[in-house]
Amino acid sequence: MFRGLAPLQLAQALEHLRSRFPAVSFEGAEGRFSDLATALDEGRVDLAISYDVGFGARFERCVLKTILPVAFLAPEHPLARQETLTLQELAAHPLIFFSEELSEGFMTALFKAMRLSPTVGHRVRSLEMMRSLAAHGAGIGISYSSPPSSICYDGRRVTTVPISTTDAATEIALIWPRLRDTDPTFLEIVAALESSFG
Repeated sequence: MFRGLAPLQLAQALEHLRSRFPAVSFEGAEGRFSDLATALDEGRVDLAISYDVGFGARFERCVLKTILPVAFLAPEHPLARQETLTLQELAAHPLIFFSEELSEGFMTALFKAMRLSPTVGHRVRSLEMMRSLAAHGAGIGISYSSPPSSICYDGRRVTTVPISTTDAATEIALIWPRLRDTDPTFLEIVAALESSFG
């Protein structure tokens, strides 16, 4: 599972699958986009749950959900009081991106397609680092993962505001190699995850 989704979804997905398919052994793993694609190609992972970023035509997909990103801001930031924000509004402020090449490339292409040239103030590896920097006023973080807590690891509050720009929508999908043999049990597992994902 993509590492940004894993803390929010992996444990409950494994619990659901183990109760539904007691005769099948399930093991969870987390990784970056490139790690997951390589693991799928090499047969070390049978199925990934991820944002559909960087997976080429050699993979099959089952869309679980379409989502919009959120912005993380310091509570005192002028934009923190708004109910929603647009990428146009955010582009005028220093932003915090994830440092992974595929993730940053996806965000950069998104802004470029809208003819926006944001300033990237920080690049981070983890969601909590992004939230902490945003909480301290070091920029505005943009992420598709949104933890339920407004408290960062260091105790500071961070404000989360939904981004309403429809062009920023992306999909969370089940992804597997196109050449993989899809036996009936595998297809039942895909269907079980599709029906339970939330």
